[in-house]
Amino acid sequence: MTAGWTQQQVARAWTGSPLTKDFRHLLRIPPQWQKRVSRLDPVIKFVKPKDRIKYWNIIPGDQVRLRNDRSGKIYQVNMINRLSNRIMLKMEMDTETTGTRKSNGKSVPYSNCQLFMGQFEFPAEGDSTQAQTKPVFALRMATDNHRWAGYYYTWDRYASATVPRLPHYMPGERVRELIAWPKKSRHIRPDPGPDDTSEDVVMRVTYTPPAFPVFTGLADPQPKAPSEHEYIAAA
Repeated sequence: MTAGWTQQQVARAWTGSPLTKDFRHLLRIPPQWQKRVSRLDPVIKFVKPKDRIKYWNIIPGDQVRLRNDRSGKIYQVNMINRLSNRIMLKMEMDTETTGTRKSNGKSVPYSNCQLFMGQFEFPAEGDSTQAQTKPVFALRMATDNHRWAGYYYTWDRYASATVPRLPHYMPGERVRELIAWPKKSRHIRPDPGPDDTSEDVVMRVTYTPPAFPVFTGLADPQPKAPSEHEYIAAA
């Protein structure tokens, strides 16, 4: 065991949470943990502490594209691994046997991802008079305004270079485009079914505590335990 980590925790370092509650991922981990004594041992991979990313600007819920992917397909980030600097992309793969879609993940390096910033409007090009809408990706990112938000660390992320370059920046002007964090999808409560208990029934008061005598002074008569006959008769 090392300070802040156990071998089991390192093997399960993938997380779907976007929150950074601590910076334990910057601590040193024994290199020998990556050696497998038997094939039953879990596969453990991590990079050196100096190579790990302190402030992650790509988190679960974001959308990215791969730098070496000529198709330009946009993927959703499903999980991240702060120890190995890798990102798990959510992918949909068709199964030929059943004809249904099965969710699968693809692990890629953090450095191979470009964050999708959204669709932006660009001026018309060539002979066209219509404005064009193009997807914009962050080529380089930086952070600012690091702070503690009660039970997790947060910061502002912004793009210092984009591809294509945003039209509202003049040539030679410094690019600093703030990027909002992904919003957590709100859980929609389904309508209660015939086997569900409605809210008014749950909130209904069905128990009233018994009224006990209140004694305000030492002169008030104190309660006396009932006799055996009185106890049986009361039942």
